[in-house]
Amino acid sequence: MGWLSRGSYRVWQLWQALTARPLSQESRTTIAAVLNEGERRLFYQQPLSGQRHGLRVMERLRRAGHQARPLLAAALLHDIGKTRYSYRWWDRSLVVAIDFLWPEKAAEWGQHSERPNRLQRPFVVKRHHPAWGAEAAAAVGSCAQTVALIAGHQERVEQWEDDETARMLRSLQWADDLS
Repeated sequence: MGWLSRGSYRVWQLWQALTARPLSQESRTTIAAVLNEGERRLFYQQPLSGQRHGLRVMERLRRAGHQARPLLAAALLHDIGKTRYSYRWWDRSLVVAIDFLWPEKAAEWGQHSERPNRLQRPFVVKRHHPAWGAEAAAAVGSCAQTVALIAGHQERVEQWEDDETARMLRSLQWADDLS
């Protein structure tokens, strides 16, 4: 994706975050059919924009024909690690800008996972949220495949052994990138 199309995508993401509305009862019923009770508690800890994003990712996967529960659960929960620290739309904007303009500094700030300062915190969240989310999902009884998908959702899938989980990860990344 070129910088212009990535920029328009980021503007669209910002708009989605700013205009997020509570989920409908139909959406809540759909979510309840996919997630166990502990996973639902995690899901609803996310801000509305995060809930909507997870739901869009899951819906995109379903429209593409995916029905595997571990994949759909990972779609809903892949960003739950972002709830460890406050992570607002302006934090995401800062990360995107610094990552584009000064990637070395963004990577450096993302390494400070123990007690990051206010400026480093969004970069730490970006880098570590997959692992934090996987830990949280495992703690509430998510299946091993869902946990692996959450943990790997920002990794280069080429590093994975080509198996069913790797194929699901490619699909999750595809849907996440478009949602």
